[in-house]
Amino acid sequence: MPGLVPPKGGSVSSGELVGRLPTVFTNPGTPSFRKKRDGNRRTVRLRLLPNGAQERRLRRIADVVAKLWNGLNYARLVQFRETGRVDFEGTGYEFYHRYRDRLGVNAGQVINLNNWMWDSFFELSRLYRQGRLPGFMGKPSPPGFWKDKLLGKRELRILVRNDRYYLEPINNGEGYLVLKDWGLRIRYAGRIKWSGKQGTLIIKFEDNRWFAYVPITVGEKPARSNPKGYVRGIHEKIQIEKPKGNNKAFIDIGLNNLFAVVFNHTDTAMLIKGSTVKAEYYWWKREIKTYQAIRDWLRNHGFES
Repeated sequence: MPGLVPPKGGSVSSGELVGRLPTVFTNPGTPSFRKKRDGNRRTVRLRLLPNGAQERRLRRIADVVAKLWNGLNYARLVQFRETGRVDFEGTGYEFYHRYRDRLGVNAGQVINLNNWMWDSFFELSRLYRQGRLPGFMGKPSPPGFWKDKLLGKRELRILVRNDRYYLEPINNGEGYLVLKDWGLRIRYAGRIKWSGKQGTLIIKFEDNRWFAYVPITVGEKPARSNPKGYVRGIHEKIQIEKPKGNNKAFIDIGLNNLFAVVFNHTDTAMLIKGSTVKAEYYWWKREIKTYQAIRDWLRNHGFES
């Protein structure tokens, strides 16, 4: 794009830019990024265990996905800075057909997510101008790029449409994830708690490990055109038993305070501190790193560990 000015802090040497983090994040595995959230929707996180060849293939696919996101986001960012608007239809059509040969219909899921992020940005900007945003939020920023600003590496993640993958459970703790468009059958480990219709899969590389986030609309059956689009877990509904009364409890889960609980029928509230658990976690985390360093040193010097 000749004559275009890159955003501040960006670099065009690698053909991509590094932007600020997006203002609003979507939960991993949101089935439709423009639809209203469903209260019966839950996400299952599975650890993927690819072999060497599968690992390299996942990296190549995720790299292409990041290129699609970054290129699309840059084109829209330039449009926004020049006109204050974004041509969703034109840019989406251009980049879909540019990457369809490598990503298939899954390219559309990346574009849908980017649409959702820009929609959220415009909505938050409107609320900000009206003074209706909480003070701590500050001025909204456009969606960012999937690239680590410090390391200069693309963030690795893959979006897969709900009818382009399925799970093959072996037991309650392991099975295989099948990615139709790339001919991959990857072993996974993890407990699937819910049964229901699957949504858009997100595969992410986190802390040198691959994870699959499978969204499930609990209790809903798959479409006739996608009979395998159903995840079988332990529970087929979220509410296991009917409430015995009309009273309700509201729970907020956090880190420093594990649980903050209030009730609708009394002024009494419960606050469960998490500082002790947090301290224990960081202590064991340091211990694990120490022993891992000793193990690696022994291996590098020819000792068996």
